[in-house]
Amino acid sequence: MSLIKRIVADPSLDVREKEDRLAAELRRLPGFGTMEAYDAIVSGSPAIVTRYAANYLAVLPDYVDEKRHAVEHVLRSRPADLNDIAYLVRFLSPETADELVRRCLENQEERSGALFSAAEAFPHVVRAYEERIEDSGIRILLWPGAPKKWLVAALLAWRQRRELTALEQISFIRTDEAREALLHLRANLPDEFMPIYETVVENAGVFPDTREPSVYPRTLMGLVGDRQVSRHHMGAGYGPLVPVCPLCQRPAVRVLTLARDTLPFKVSGTADPSLFWLPCDCDAVEYLYVRFTDQGIEGLVTEVGPPDNRENWLPGRLALELLDHPNQYGRSTDAIPGQSEHQVGGYPPWVQTDRFPRCAECGQGMRYLASMDSGKTAFGRMPFEGMLFGFWCDHDSISVTFEQSL
Repeated sequence: MSLIKRIVADPSLDVREKEDRLAAELRRLPGFGTMEAYDAIVSGSPAIVTRYAANYLAVLPDYVDEKRHAVEHVLRSRPADLNDIAYLVRFLSPETADELVRRCLENQEERSGALFSAAEAFPHVVRAYEERIEDSGIRILLWPGAPKKWLVAALLAWRQRRELTALEQISFIRTDEAREALLHLRANLPDEFMPIYETVVENAGVFPDTREPSVYPRTLMGLVGDRQVSRHHMGAGYGPLVPVCPLCQRPAVRVLTLARDTLPFKVSGTADPSLFWLPCDCDAVEYLYVRFTDQGIEGLVTEVGPPDNRENWLPGRLALELLDHPNQYGRSTDAIPGQSEHQVGGYPPWVQTDRFPRCAECGQGMRYLASMDSGKTAFGRMPFEGMLFGFWCDHDSISVTFEQSL
């Protein structure tokens, strides 16, 4: 019996324990057990084994070819099992995604999971089949990047019935034309709609008061790997100062540092932006602000002190591999924490849609920079609840990190 089958078949383990055991044992193998997971998928294993193997393969950095080939094999030999490899769909080419959508439409009820994943990652592909899609939840996913006729229909619904749903739909499109349409609506908007209006405009990609961008112009998916996988480092090794908890004085942990010179967009400031979070249970701060200067970091609200480089809160000295996300227009539904989907740039994948935080120095809206999910990695689970969101002030070189959870 293969390693994966043995763990999955163990009745003494629950789902989470099986996932954790798989990660612990597979990462000791060459290539982090990539080929073991790949073979479990393509060999016609029972559906439950395929699902565990695919979910593990999906969180590994690199190995995009193996991920694509695994999906292609299931697509062409066992289409009834497409739901079991749904987490791998985002790694497909648009052409293979189109083939997958057509196979899902043959039996939408049984393949709804794979179709949902395809709509999240490739709304421009799935929109071509919009009239054939029965699930209203999947149809909502098709608004990002939608064409002008969709914008015209949403504007008409707004003007005729003042439906907030129409306002949200316009904001989900996130094209230049849709943003301009939103900004032109402001002059005739009742005061009671203004808080919702300002929220949807920010999430459409622009601050309504300054018209400056609220997001960075490239959406990148992140995959957690060891320290050698990229220069976007996570965990211990940041110093000489980090924020400290104002109650227990425990040092914060560096969640992510982005190497600015490797990003496909410009992040202004005096240093590579870093996001920090407190590993204690004090709940002393809701928003963790840090100012970056030529001399190092300064705490805003919190003090700073030396890091604890023995801190084992994150599961190792890690880094984040960044790949272009196939959906450059963001989500149109709330994210579910624990799905191991990390993101840099683009539009925030909120757990609950919110206003963007304001800079503690200049008071202006801060741009969404990155989010880290609490799900599993090949090195173990991320230790926080929900999702951590990081925003950045280009003007003052200040980052803020906060948490959202269900």
